[in-house]
Amino acid sequence: MAQAAWLTLNTVLGLPIALILLVAARETLRALLALALGFRVFEMQLGVGARVVQRPLGPIDFAIARLPLGGATVAAAGDPRGHRVAQIVLATGPVLGQLAGLALYGAGDPAWRAALSEGAAPLATFSLASGLLLALHLLFPIQWADGTRTDIRQFLEVGFGRPESSRRARADYYARLARHSIERADVASAHQTLERALVQLGREPLLLECQAVLCARDLSSVVDQDECADLLGQLIAGGQPHAAPASTQNRVDRLRWGAIRALPLACAGMMLLVIEHAAVYRAWHGHLVARSQSVVHAGDPQACADELADWTGRATRLERLLADDPVLSRNREQLHARLERCRGDRGAASVHQARAIAAAEEVRTLYASGPDADRWLESELHVAELLREAAELEEDRRAHRLALVALGRAERALERADRRVARWPTDSERAEGIAALTQERQRLTAARATILARMEPSQAALKSR
Repeated sequence: MAQAAWLTLNTVLGLPIALILLVAARETLRALLALALGFRVFEMQLGVGARVVQRPLGPIDFAIARLPLGGATVAAAGDPRGHRVAQIVLATGPVLGQLAGLALYGAGDPAWRAALSEGAAPLATFSLASGLLLALHLLFPIQWADGTRTDIRQFLEVGFGRPESSRRARADYYARLARHSIERADVASAHQTLERALVQLGREPLLLECQAVLCARDLSSVVDQDECADLLGQLIAGGQPHAAPASTQNRVDRLRWGAIRALPLACAGMMLLVIEHAAVYRAWHGHLVARSQSVVHAGDPQACADELADWTGRATRLERLLADDPVLSRNREQLHARLERCRGDRGAASVHQARAIAAAEEVRTLYASGPDADRWLESELHVAELLREAAELEEDRRAHRLALVALGRAERALERADRRVARWPTDSERAEGIAALTQERQRLTAARATILARMEPSQAALKSR
């Protein structure tokens, strides 16, 4: 009951708060990037949908909307040089900031998932909220009813759409600057801004429409100023490239934009297919290991040779996806060594056995500092098992001293494991660990006795000579 209560509290209450703070951080980063690029920030909106708070915040029109799923920062510059590159930076900046944040506070650690049900877990809640927000803005190129767009939508429109002309970008900047002056009751500055823009850009339609709105009103009262600012805002919004209705595009443009907007989901689908294929291969790998084990136990040299050919034929092609997995490499090399030994090629078996031991050492190092005690103990026992099999293989080749060296390494590995198991916190865990180590130690003792028994006749024969 307590775990369910904490999980509900962290998700129902903590998740919205985390989303609000993340959206605020995203749009603050976007605004700082705009200022660093020489842009002027006119508007900042936190959230999407209907606005619940709207007021000036210094020179910026600040607003808070209902849903903390995104935001919008409107910035422009009178100098259009590098405008396209700057807009790409503004579109991708928050996503890159989120990825850096996830990397810094350990989103890949599975421990934070369990923390959601164990108590107040702000870090785990932030990780969950950041992952959800990142997935939304990377995979879904959507635009909400209020004109707010996800980051991938902004990136696609700026990066792949028709570039905004220099005159249009500068006209938008001056129109926003005039509206900003009207909102601050500075009518003279608004007129001067538009006149300066018309001198520089000529008879640009947006500027002419804005000047007509200003000249048609007295603007001596606050009501007239607010109405004029709203009309200017409508003219500016109507001039935005993304605000154009889809019906004005021809069929080729609609198909092109459909393909471009489907690109993020297509990439995500390809990644999921690769992951699923890897999971299927892991299951197939386990089936092949079990089948090969039965062939080795049967002891038929020809069947072992056929099974080895099947490994090198089919498995090698699929293992390219998981070439860096030491567990799969360890299991594969161990079975190759057993199959080579079964079919009588002890030299090739020794080579595969050495590779298996190296992979097992890598697996042991991988789990040495991890929280999963069962996997660590299994890796330690696997190292001892491989060294014992290496000793048996050397014994088959009459290399008795090399066999004893391999057994000594295996015994030292078990001694290291004994010291760690003795420090385990619970009695049941210690008992299970000690039982597993004792069983493997008995196998090592039996193998050492066999090797020593075989060494005595050979040493006696040497003395008689």
